[in-house]
Amino acid sequence: VLQRIYENSKANNEDCRVCYARHLCNACLGNNRIATGAIEKMSPSFCDTIRVIAQQAVVGYAAFSRSPELREFLASGKQVEDLQASGCDAVRASS
Repeated sequence: VLQRIYENSKANNEDCRVCYARHLCNACLGNNRIATGAIEKMSPSFCDTIRVIAQQAVVGYAAFSRSPELREFLASGKQVEDLQASGCDAVRASS
């Protein structure tokens, strides 16, 4: 079992090796075992969830970066880290 765990990596898994979201994924061997019966086999629903989250993050970032308000905010010398989240919206931090 320890050898199987040691050999279990994204580089050795043919599905993970070609997945665009592989660097965002932190799969759990226990969850793999429960979902698929093997620690080496990824749960398709887990993979789909990670890929959808990655897609939505990219789409959200693209929309966010086109915002004239954000461009003005960044042009003023402030950084995205200066924003504070309020509910589902990002608002300017009080200065």
